[in-house]
Amino acid sequence: PATVGIIKDNPIGNGVDAFRASFNTACSDKRIPYTPDAPGQLDLEDVQNLALDLLSALQSLRASRLLRPGGSGKNLFSDMMECQKYMAETVESGLH
Repeated sequence: PATVGIIKDNPIGNGVDAFRASFNTACSDKRIPYTPDAPGQLDLEDVQNLALDLLSALQSLRASRLLRPGGSGKNLFSDMMECQKYMAETVESGLH
């Protein structure tokens, strides 16, 4: 389908390196092994910040502006913007 073509033509490449570095730093700061299980060992604020970092990294990818969304936006990028906005408001208001 078209989705596969978009992803093949617009690979992630190094697009999430900044997120990977943030994740590694968060783990190092807490002396937690850098593994897929690490988020469960981080505090809520760290996980929220990492989620925002990941959304930012994904939004920077060209494919996010080309892929059709699962939500109400015109593309995946716009859906991620809504998600990021909600998460930022939640973090700023202290709601968890």
